[in-house]
Amino acid sequence: MMRGRKPKPTAQKLLRGNPGQRKINAREPKPRGVAQAPRKLRPRELEIWNRLISELGACGVATSADSLALARLAELESLAEQAKSHIDGDGMVDDEGNRNAYVAIYRDLSAQLLRLYSEFGMTAAARSRVSAAAPEKSGGIEDFLGGS
Repeated sequence: MMRGRKPKPTAQKLLRGNPGQRKINAREPKPRGVAQAPRKLRPRELEIWNRLISELGACGVATSADSLALARLAELESLAEQAKSHIDGDGMVDDEGNRNAYVAIYRDLSAQLLRLYSEFGMTAAARSRVSAAAPEKSGGIEDFLGGS
């Protein structure tokens, strides 16, 4: 069980200026490689994967360390699409007034997707928490990320 709030990534603290003046983790892992699609993805999941990589890669978010989480995101999006198509075809309730089982499935998948979207900064609220700072001359985010 996790205690308290999730810690912010060090890069995010540096971008925000570390307002709480908490100690910066200089030994935080820094993934470098490009995310690669796992072979197990189905064709529709691979289409979603490619769209995600295009969007997140442009922001510098998708690294090799994110491959499995992005694969799960693509799988969940594909499943949500399938559930939504069942709802569109059969309606929200049947002739006896019973709720379509796919409504609950879609709701649960949507909640999981929203959590993953937030992890990758894919919601307006998640993006609003980070702003790009002007480059520092030394000891800044470039040094931390291994840049020059």
